[in-house]
This record gives sequence, structure tokens and C-alpha cells, in this order.
Amino acid sequence: MEIEKYIPRRINLDTSPEAIHRDGMRKFLPGDLLDAQNVRYYPTGRVRHIKGNSLRSYSLPSGVNTVIGCFNYEKFNTFIYHIHNSFGNHQMVEFNPQTEAFTVILQGPSLNYSLTYFVDQGKIIDDLHIFNDSLNPIRCVNIVIAKAGGYTAPYGYKITLAAKPPLVAPTFVIVTDGTILLNYITRDTWQFTYQFTFIDDRKSTYGPLSKLAYIRLEDKITDTTNNAIDVTVTIPTEILEVVKQVDVVFRAGNFGNYFIFATIKNPTLTSYTVRFTNNKKATPVSSVDQTRLFDAIPPVSEGLEIVKNRIFTPINDV
Repeated sequence: MEIEKYIPRRINLDTSPEAIHRDGMRKFLPGDLLDAQNVRYYPTGRVRHIKGNSLRSYSLPSGVNTVIGCFNYEKFNTFIYHIHNSFGNHQMVEFNPQTEAFTVILQGPSLNYSLTYFVDQGKIIDDLHIFNDSLNPIRCVNIVIAKAGGYTAPYGYKITLAAKPPLVAPTFVIVTDGTILLNYITRDTWQFTYQFTFIDDRKSTYGPLSKLAYIRLEDKITDTTNNAIDVTVTIPTEILEVVKQVDVVFRAGNFGNYFIFATIKNPTLTSYTVRFTNNKKATPVSSVDQTRLFDAIPPVSEGLEIVKNRIFTPINDV
């Protein structure tokens, strides 16, 4: 309902005859509307009520629940709340003001929220929620993937901004492949490593290199025995569900460029063996990816700022 009023005015304190109406009342001059709450003022002189705050019901876990962080999810005009629970059953929840619906994104003790460390640093870029509380590692959650059940507790390294790389060097066994008519691995020595791609398309650094593999240094391309190398890579159990691809690479000798010779998609096991024969086209790895030894992200940080989709954080522990 609209309230029709005149434009807000203030009293003119001038008592001269020119400032007095014929009826003895003082003239009013345009001024500010004081103490106007929950209303919107229009230049035409109208004042309209706006809807104030109202209670929305949501079934929270048992215990005392306290909001320790809130972010605007601009893409869908919703809000992401970080809720501390006194029994450790913490939550990350989305609230949609249009539908008045609450959706649990993540839940459980592994969120490790604390009442003394607020989730007050971060931003939501498209669907990627990057946030920091200065207690845990800086975290990164794809909201769409999370709502679809892409992350299961305990979360741990599944949601850290620094993508967990392979930590175990590949192992290998030299074998004979009867389908290969020539031997393409006798001409050099070989090393292998691998890289993870996660469900939110982030890539880890490459893991440690394998030992040097060689059969013989002389060139015997017509010798079809010992003409292949079976390479085994390992995926940690704690991140298996969020790894969508493993790229296995080789290099000739113990220096030089990396080349991808095998790709494992949507892995479900913690160990895979792929065969290297050096008789197929391989994809070169960019020098930037090859020389990146680690993510420039501290394990724990007191600062996090995101400006124009660029992340700024001090490179030091707290």
C-alpha cells in the first residue's frame, strides 16, 4: 500500500514578514526526510513501504548454530552461509530468496569451523567459491558440483585451493608386446611422471619422476623382445572421487620435454598401469606446466583477497 505524502520539508526559522503566510504559518522549505525506515522515497513526493526482514524456517542440526560467514552468489542471486555447529556438525548452506529454499552444500566435522575464526575472506567467481578462515587451508568449492553430490565427507584435500599433486613416483616393468613389430624403446632411456585434473578442471603439478628405465643403449630396432614398458601410477584414496583425469607423461633421458602418452579418464581405482611403446603420437606438455613445481599458495594464510578474478595471498604460514 502506498502512502501519499508531500515532499519532505523543513521549517524556515526566518520570522521576517516575507517568510510568514497570510494565515500566520511559517513557510516550509525542501529538506531531508528524517528517520525514514523501510520506505522508499520517490521524486514525485510518494513514499512507499518496502518489505522488511522476516523469519525463515530452516531445520538446523542439534546444538548451537552460528553463522560465521556469508557470501553473495551473484550468478543465481542467492547467498552462501557458513554455519558453525557446537557439536561439530558444521554446514555450508545456500539460501534462495526467490524460492525461500535452503540447500545444504557441504556438511560435517571435516569443515573444521571455529567460532574464533570467521569465514570472512573470499569470493564466488562464477560457480567457484574460494574462501578462507585463517585456520584451515584456503578452500575452493564448485557450488554446482557440490550440490550434485560431487564432494563427500571427509573433505580434506578435496576442497583445498592448492590442488593435491601425485606424491608417489611411477613404477615400471619392461615387458614384451607381441603386437609391436619393431622395438622403439632401445634407442634411449626413459622417465615417467603424471598429473591430476580435478572435477572443477583445476590441474595439479606433476608428481615425482620415476627411476630411469633402459634396456640397452645400442640401437636394435628389429629386436622385438623387451619392446614395451608398463608404467604404474597411484591415486590417493582421499582425492579419488574428485580426480576426473590422469595424464601420464614420458621424457627421453633424464632431461628434456614432457609428452603425454596415456590418459586415464574418470578413474575409480587407486592404481592404474598403462603401456609405453614409443610408437604412437604423443602430446607435448607446455613448458609452464612442466616447470611448475608447486602451487604458489601457503598451507594456511591470514590473508586472502580476490580482485578481478586474481587471487592475492601472503606466502607464509600463520
